[in-house]
Amino acid sequence: MEVRKNRNGVNKMSLYIGTNYHPHDWPKERWEKDFQLMKEAGFDTVRLGHLCWDSYEPEDGVYTFEWFDQVMELCVKYWMCRCIRHRSGFINFARDAM
Repeated sequence: MEVRKNRNGVNKMSLYIGTNYHPHDWPKERWEKDFQLMKEAGFDTVRLGHLCWDSYEPEDGVYTFEWFDQVMELCVKYWMCRCIRHRSGFINFARDAM
């Protein structure tokens, strides 16, 4: 749980509910439906980016992040907080920062 101030300056408690998501394991055509289902299930957080370095760097020294940009756009569209796992730790993005 986290205590944050809302837009009116009032403290509020937040409990994030979400899932791990591996979009690189699914066809791009499915991603939108997956986010719809997450939202319908009441999720507000998605953990991304772990176990996919081979998708970021398909061959040595060649990096591609375009597919991940598309996933991040879906996070914004469905008001999902993002917890991004990368090689050296986590980056958390709250909805208020979107």
